[in-house]
Amino acid sequence: YWLFGHGLGDYQRVFAAKTADRPNFVAYITPWAYSPHNLWLNLWVNFGLLGLIGFSWLLYRGLANGWRELATKPDRSLNLIVPAAAILLTITVQGLVESQLYKNDLAVLFAIALALTEIRGGNSA
Repeated sequence: YWLFGHGLGDYQRVFAAKTADRPNFVAYITPWAYSPHNLWLNLWVNFGLLGLIGFSWLLYRGLANGWRELATKPDRSLNLIVPAAAILLTITVQGLVESQLYKNDLAVLFAIALALTEIRGGNSA
């Protein structure tokens, strides 16, 4: 599971199998263990190390484009690129304590912000 993950929506089944021999887990903890407790662990468990690296690369690219745009064109970049990079950073920091990216509205907002940083920030990697 560590390289490719176990897939979306399968966390509770895997969690139940791994903790079946622990006392009180089956009755009190497993029914409410829908997902890991933060975004990064959730990405790693669902998509594996490759998915976590891919997400980190996308995030790095979006933030690097935002920083590059701000450094080279500070007057123009305040229109779209800085708010888009701020959205990426906010969702990422909040992801340290909550796995919120799978909610439809935040996933769409994250994708739009990532697209804006890519379009406005250029295509140099």
